[in-house]
Amino acid sequence: MVRLLSGQLVTEEDASQVIPGELPPEARWPTPTDIAPDVGFQFSGDEACSHADELERVRAELARRDEALLRERESRLRAEAELSGFTRAVSLLVPALAVPGVSRAPVPI
Repeated sequence: MVRLLSGQLVTEEDASQVIPGELPPEARWPTPTDIAPDVGFQFSGDEACSHADELERVRAELARRDEALLRERESRLRAEAELSGFTRAVSLLVPALAVPGVSRAPVPI
């Protein structure tokens, strides 16, 4: 693959139709072996399996936590909605339940 000046990635064959002559090395897109050459490090079968099991356990734990957070959020939103309705109902009832103030004459000292 070759990156053109426009930023577009094209095959070397397509680039040779547009760009005359030899392509400079910096135009070539690095292949995976250029970036990370094989160093010969391999996990043994059991070790790779234990890492996969550990990764699966961590994913399951994260999924449980996400589910718990969603349930908690839904519960909180439901409680906030109920409280808002209760507050609105009380504010509408306040004028009906208000006791008119009794005016008294000032008490002489």
